[in-house]
Amino acid sequence: MEEHWTMQQLASPDFLKSMVHAPENLNGLVVLDLADGQIRVSKRQAFLNLFWFPILTEFGIPISKRHFIRYHPLNADVFTKDLNRYYDEIMVDPHNAKRFKNALWKTINNLYYFGYSDLYQYVPTLDITDMSEIVHDKPMKEIIDTKYKIQKSWSTDIVEKFIDDHNKQIMKMLGTRGALQNEALLPYQRTKQLSPFQVPQTMYCFGVRTDINDNIVRKIVLGSALDGLNDIYEFAVESLSARKSQFMNKNSVRNSQYFGRRMHLITATLKQVYTGDCGTRFTIKFHISDGSVPGEKNNFDAVVGKFIVVDGQLVCLTKDNVAKYANRDVQMRSPMCCRYRNGVCEVCGGRVYNNVNRKANIGILAAIHIVEPVTQKILSAKHLIRTNTIRFLLDDDVSKIMTPANTSEIRWTAQCIDKIKGLELGIPVQQFPGFSSGDVQRLHSDKSISIKRMSKVTDIALCRLGECNDLAKLKTYNITCGEMIPSLSSDMLLFIRDNYDKVHLTNGIVWIPLAGTERLPLFTTPIVNDSMLQYVDDVKKFFTGRIDKYTSCSDALADLSALIYSKVSTHIVHLETVLRAFMVGNDPEDYNIPAVTDPEHVRFASLKDVLDNRHVSVRLAYERLQDYVKDPRTYTMPRQKSEFDWLIGYTN
Repeated sequence: MEEHWTMQQLASPDFLKSMVHAPENLNGLVVLDLADGQIRVSKRQAFLNLFWFPILTEFGIPISKRHFIRYHPLNADVFTKDLNRYYDEIMVDPHNAKRFKNALWKTINNLYYFGYSDLYQYVPTLDITDMSEIVHDKPMKEIIDTKYKIQKSWSTDIVEKFIDDHNKQIMKMLGTRGALQNEALLPYQRTKQLSPFQVPQTMYCFGVRTDINDNIVRKIVLGSALDGLNDIYEFAVESLSARKSQFMNKNSVRNSQYFGRRMHLITATLKQVYTGDCGTRFTIKFHISDGSVPGEKNNFDAVVGKFIVVDGQLVCLTKDNVAKYANRDVQMRSPMCCRYRNGVCEVCGGRVYNNVNRKANIGILAAIHIVEPVTQKILSAKHLIRTNTIRFLLDDDVSKIMTPANTSEIRWTAQCIDKIKGLELGIPVQQFPGFSSGDVQRLHSDKSISIKRMSKVTDIALCRLGECNDLAKLKTYNITCGEMIPSLSSDMLLFIRDNYDKVHLTNGIVWIPLAGTERLPLFTTPIVNDSMLQYVDDVKKFFTGRIDKYTSCSDALADLSALIYSKVSTHIVHLETVLRAFMVGNDPEDYNIPAVTDPEHVRFASLKDVLDNRHVSVRLAYERLQDYVKDPRTYTMPRQKSEFDWLIGYTN
């Protein structure tokens, strides 16, 4: 007879307790009697659902087919994604927040004890023998051995794509049942517990490495954690990871955390969420993107829960309706326009602030949601997961005669080599900022040549020998790539030295005969990688040196969101709240958070100015008492209250 679980059993904690101590008996199928009909499912899947069904029954919601979470190996991401559906249904009423939190906590607590007590004996183990058997299994070894096909002449972006493609193959094989004889890693990969970066470095190769300053090292480390390093050169390059890690911990992480503490002091003024609507009539313009437009990141998740004004009516953005506003500008209620000067109302903040404990300081919370993930990018860079090289590309016209090669060189294409002997290369004289006859004569092949000092070439021209005076016959090219500008290579500079008597200046253009350059690298391109250190520095500079240039709330939010969302995901309300904390009065001496009267004509102040001038207690945290007492502004400037005033006995 087929086993049935009734609605009463599904909602009973005692029914769950009767099964948790014998999970090995949960085999086969079971029929569940739900509010909208029956479903036949795996007994194990049904058992797991018993842990979170009480969240629904707490609010009297009948358990229906749409509530059943199925066919997933359970991990934190899956659990969070599916429970968000429960959240959307329950939190329509913000007054349910406390009960929802308690119900969710019970669920997580029950899962924790089940996993660490009743399932402990079923946890698979792994040792070095398993790893050895996995990497030497024929299907896996065929993938791993492809690393020896990497060529020294490849640019680093090509190398990283090659490695990334094979890393994906490795991870797919580890998660495919029956693909390998030893499946010790299978349960970990199926539940997505394996790092897609660290596992391939353990099994495949370490790949491209960077130095402390993020300069890319051309030597590719083909060794892995299991294989070991192949030679002294790989050892030297791989040791940079330890060097960079030490540097990051000592300097970059510390500096970022100090930046975070200062952000906390500034944002602490916005201390609470106010119930209801402040009644402001102002909104700010924000562009919602689905990521289909080049250069724009999908920000759907960042705006869900925010209120926008459509035809004079408030509309709450949800997962169901946000796509209607894709690639459009909307008028959004924002903390920047809220009438409260020491907090944010529920409407300006949006539904996200329904989740926040009303005793929490929302300003500090917003700063944490920005600074913490930004700092995490330093830790990612510290582990040297990727360099994310930005490749130098030539436009279609130039690529017919020249091609990027060897990571940072531009050479003649194979088709052009036989045609250039009778040509001259022209470079405008102003593109030789440090170039002179004396410079050329002093060049030596056995010494380092500062190529960037000698030239920065944006435009070139080609003509036949002796025809450079005929401007109509010149073929001109732009060889830049975005903001990246190449320079003449050291080989070309030495070629100019050896053929200096043949080089001539005509019509403001330096003409160089090309016979003999067939196999030479002509130009050296900048090697640019996606520096996480630079990203963190850019975020800091936004608040320390750029923010006081803005006069529009919309412009400030657009630029900050573009910067943050280029690498970090966080809700838009946190960006708005932090920007609100940097807003000051229009009077040059007024650093208090203002009541906005025109969101397109506002004033922001830099981090240092706000720290120095808004709060008594905050300024005393950064200046000596004597300096503060001597400053006449201490007695003439009104200051806002701070969360930290009580520390210095200031309570009025």
